[in-house]
Amino acid sequence: MGFRLVNGSYVEVPQQTNGGFFLETLNLSIHLRDDSFGVYNPDTEMWLLSVEERAE
Repeated sequence: MGFRLVNGSYVEVPQQTNGGFFLETLNLSIHLRDDSFGVYNPDTEMWLLSVEERAE
């Protein structure tokens, strides 16, 4: 799904066992949720709100 630049070469970002992808630079995980992307914060153990959810 994604790649990370490591020592001048791109390496694939491994998929987590829960189906998400951990983004080290952001310290967040992204997941497919309900036909869109969800962003999960493992430090707070909470999903970040989408633009639509924040507007409610």
